[in-house]
Amino acid sequence: MGDQPEATRDAAVLLVDECVANAVRYGRGRFELTVRRSAGRLRVEVVDNSAAPPVRVVTHPDSESGRGLAIVEMLSSQWGSDPIEGGKVVWFELGLA
Repeated sequence: MGDQPEATRDAAVLLVDECVANAVRYGRGRFELTVRRSAGRLRVEVVDNSAAPPVRVVTHPDSESGRGLAIVEMLSSQWGSDPIEGGKVVWFELGLA
C-alpha cells in the first residue's frame, strides 16, 4: 500500500486495528485476518469465534470505548458482518487511489 496516499494507509491501519480489537474482545480471543487487494479496493476480513453480530452503540462523549464500529462505518467504503459456521466474519472495504 506504499503507493497509496498517507490518509488511505492510516485509515486502513485504524480500521484493521478496530476490527481486530473487537475480535479479541468479543470473539473469545482467537481470530483470523485476511487482506485482499484488487483493482481499486482493499478488502479486510476478520473471522472470530462468536456468532453474535457486531452492534454499533451510541456512546456518551466522555465514554472511553464503544466508538469502534462508528469509526469503521465512517472511514470504510462499506462494511458488514456475515455469520459463518463457528462464528462470524466482520469485513470492510476501502477504496484505493
